[in-house]
Amino acid sequence: MQTDFVKTGEKEISNRISFINNDLNLIEEKYFRQLFSLVSTVVKIVGIVTIALINSVVLTLVFVAFASLSSFIPSLFSKKTAKQSSDWSKSTGSYTRGAS
Repeated sequence: MQTDFVKTGEKEISNRISFINNDLNLIEEKYFRQLFSLVSTVVKIVGIVTIALINSVVLTLVFVAFASLSSFIPSLFSKKTAKQSSDWSKSTGSYTRGAS
């Protein structure tokens, strides 16, 4: 690599350094930051669940049950909500067309 730098001009060296910096920046943002974020999240979840279970197993289970339930409720009513939204859009469209 040293021989390449010696043989090339100053502009070419600048381009190569810029390219290397861009690659390292992409690796940092796309891999290492995501990896640290994942590890941090896992550590937080394990710590929170451990503390919750130590304090009250029953209360932790109740909380987890209700938290899980709240994430499933929208999927149960998604078809009905989509139909009502479509009906509302149609009626609003016919109203605005009639008013114009």
